[in-house]
Amino acid sequence: MSVKSVYYKGKYIYYADYRDCKTEDEMLQTLEEFSNTLKALPTRVPILNNFEGSSITKEFMSRLKTLGKEADNKMSKISAIGVKGLKNIFIQAYNNFTGQNVMVFLTETEAMEWLTK
Repeated sequence: MSVKSVYYKGKYIYYADYRDCKTEDEMLQTLEEFSNTLKALPTRVPILNNFEGSSITKEFMSRLKTLGKEADNKMSKISAIGVKGLKNIFIQAYNNFTGQNVMVFLTETEAMEWLTK
């Protein structure tokens, strides 16, 4: 499953896992599923995005920025792993556009530690 909640150190972290996405359509489908999950939540939650091995396209980034603005009131902290090279530029553009601050980490554990502080 690409979208799930993970219980870690007393908190639920909402996790969007793009590792199994081989096409842009799969990336967009996971993004839409994640957005719908967030919108249904009654409170703000920490977010972890895993982009390891995935390809981020301009269309994906465009949709991510739109949905990020729409779900801003549902995200308390946002982290990402698997962000190197061009993906890092996309994350910076996302931060600039949405006013959010996605923190990038090397490992899932580092990201979850930060999200639960």
